[in-house]
Amino acid sequence: MGAEEALPRAEEAARKALGIDNQLAEAYPALGMVKLYRRWDWTGAEADFKHAIELRPSYATAHHWYSILLRDQGRFDEAISEARRALELDPLSLIMNANLGDAYFFARRYSDAIKQHRLGRDLDPSFAPTHLYLAMAFAQNGEMDSAIVACQTARALSSGGSYALGGLGYVLARAGRTPDAQRILDELQRLPVQGGTVPFDVGLVWMGLAKGDRTLEWIDKARRVQPSGVKDLGVDPRFDPLRSDPRFLKILRELGLG
Repeated sequence: MGAEEALPRAEEAARKALGIDNQLAEAYPALGMVKLYRRWDWTGAEADFKHAIELRPSYATAHHWYSILLRDQGRFDEAISEARRALELDPLSLIMNANLGDAYFFARRYSDAIKQHRLGRDLDPSFAPTHLYLAMAFAQNGEMDSAIVACQTARALSSGGSYALGGLGYVLARAGRTPDAQRILDELQRLPVQGGTVPFDVGLVWMGLAKGDRTLEWIDKARRVQPSGVKDLGVDPRFDPLRSDPRFLKILRELGLG
C-alpha cells in the first residue's frame, strides 16, 4: 500500500481510538508517526510520543519511536537514551535491538553499532534487518569484505526485499565492484515502486557509485512516494558527500530538517 493511501487510513484509525479513550497510550505514537510522515510535523509528533510516555512509561514502542525522531533530528545522546530504555523494557525485541544499533550508527559510533548489531544477530540470526544494519556499520568503518558478506546474508533472508538489494548494491559500489553494483541497479529498477522502498534503494546505490545527480533524482522520488524512507537523510553518514549540494539541502528543508 502506498503512503498516500496508508497514512490517511492510519490517522483515521488512531483518531478513532483516541475518540474512544483519549488516555490510550498506544494510539499517540501511531498518530505521531502519521504527523511526521504525512506532514513532517516534527513538533507535533514529538508531543505525541512524549504524551504516550507520560501516560504509560513502560510502553517500549513509545520510547522506540521517540528515539527515531530524536535520532533523525541529530539529538543523538537523547536518541540513544530512549533507544536503550526501549530495549530495557523489551530486551528480546529484534527491532529494538536493531534500533539501538542504528542510533549508534547515525551518531557515527560505528564500533558501538557493530557490537550492538552482533548482539541482535546472536539473538536471532534469521532477522534480515540486523544483518543489513550491521553491513552498513561495517562499510562506514571501512570493513568492506565483512559488509558484503552481511549484505548477502540479509538478501538471502529478506525474501526479495528491495532494502537488502539496495544495501548490497551500495557496499559493492563502495568496494569498487562497479559492474556488480550496476547489475543490482538493473534488478532494483525492475521491481514495482508502489508501496516499497525501491526509489530510496536505487538512490543509495547511485550514492555508492558517487553519482550525485542520479542519487538526488531518486531521493527526490522517494520523498514523494515513500516518505518514511527518507526521514533520516539529515543524519545518514552515507549521504555526507552531498551535504554542500543546494539540491540536497532543499530536500532536507522540505522534510523539516533544514
